[in-house]
Amino acid sequence: MKVIGIVSAHFLPHLGGVERYTYNLAKELLNKGQKVLLITSAHDDLPSKEEMDGILVYRLPAFGFMNGRMPVIKWNKEFRKLVKEIETKYSVEKLIINTHLYTLSCWAAHWGKKHSKKVLLIGHGTEHMDLNSTLINSLAKVYEHMLMWYIKKYVTDFYGVSLACNEWLEHFSIVAKGVFYNAINVADFKETASDYRQEWNIAQESKIISFVGRIIEDKGIRKLCEAFNQLDIKNVFLLVAGDGELYPELKSKYSNVKWLGAITHDKVIKLLNATDIYVLPTDYPEGFPTGVLEAAMCGCCIVTTKAGGSKELIIDDSYGIILEKNSVSEIVKVLNDLLNQEELIHKMGKNVQERVKENFTWKSTAKKVIEELDKENG
Repeated sequence: MKVIGIVSAHFLPHLGGVERYTYNLAKELLNKGQKVLLITSAHDDLPSKEEMDGILVYRLPAFGFMNGRMPVIKWNKEFRKLVKEIETKYSVEKLIINTHLYTLSCWAAHWGKKHSKKVLLIGHGTEHMDLNSTLINSLAKVYEHMLMWYIKKYVTDFYGVSLACNEWLEHFSIVAKGVFYNAINVADFKETASDYRQEWNIAQESKIISFVGRIIEDKGIRKLCEAFNQLDIKNVFLLVAGDGELYPELKSKYSNVKWLGAITHDKVIKLLNATDIYVLPTDYPEGFPTGVLEAAMCGCCIVTTKAGGSKELIIDDSYGIILEKNSVSEIVKVLNDLLNQEELIHKMGKNVQERVKENFTWKSTAKKVIEELDKENG
């Protein structure tokens, strides 16, 4: 069976931007008549092989370092058995690798070159990871450069999920060949009634600010909670969806915030449909935040940072607000100004919604991926 192989060290049900990107790209390739084989890391008690929404999924054995955030492949009998099965059952002529950060990416680069496959690598980051330790950060940078040095021996075609990602690839002396934008599927965003106002007893005239993402320091959730405490405007509610290492601490400290925890994707869309202002004050090395794209599709007024590709969506202040300093005081000022201008909130939301529908859909991204895969090597 001829298939397009996609390699991603993390995949659903593990949640994150790369996971959603991988799933949505795979689904759109299926919609375009392609067969897709997804190769990822095993974790928890998930099966080593399954079919997920038409996607053939193989989970190769891995050690789950850093609480599973850094899977490292186990080069054992089971690993070799599954790889041999992939080679025997499927004709993988074209291979897409998501990010360079993992040993699975290194294996895939070598494996693809060894078997004469067309190999593309898609970058999702815009700077080195900050692990809150000078020593660990230094070691992580060396590790990351070693992985990229190895991958560059076998891969020549690099792309990013945003222009910002392509600029970061230059740090590794790589000139990207193009952009495969992170995107949205318009059909997923049907206008649905939201029960969040009723559930949290929020009046229709009150404003809702929302945050969707991992509850970690670099995503800026602590800054947002502190800024929310300092707002001058009344009848405003902050709803936070997501989970992460800071969740217990922040939930206890900021009891005036509505903490939703980890919620399903359809509930995320319902939340965004009920949202007036979506805020992501991130300092994380984003590629192109999925939450920003989804908030745009739901017509939210967006406040975020220059991290990753958000500035490629919000090209001026008629589409949203890009924070310059990303400080608590700046977030307070921006939100106080916006909350006093209801018409402006709606105008920004409408403008950015139209822009995302015209420029950032999975149909257009998948079409471009197929065109690049079909080009002759060299």
